[in-house]
Amino acid sequence: MKHFIILTLSTLTMAYMSTCTANNESELFSQEGFPYKLLIARADSIKILFIEKAGSIECRTRVIDHQKEQTTEVVLVSKKQFNEKPLASCLSRDKAKELLADTFKYL
Repeated sequence: MKHFIILTLSTLTMAYMSTCTANNESELFSQEGFPYKLLIARADSIKILFIEKAGSIECRTRVIDHQKEQTTEVVLVSKKQFNEKPLASCLSRDKAKELLADTFKYL
């Protein structure tokens, strides 16, 4: 009985750990040109954080470069815009240029 309880606890722990570490990250490729393509190349990491809500998407962008993390304000976009150009719809061109300029500060 003692072995059964230990086995059950270890199985539950492993199942819990696998759900905690699972994340829904996907790699996307940009066809959006300047400044997005260069920002993608220069930054260490770019993540689009989004929530789908009744016909629209709430999204923001997190850019990590040289251990510095910057997160943009939440933007509301249509599903069509998001599906066609996820990065450009969640990150304005001006903000992308600003973030790109920041990547050159550490040279």
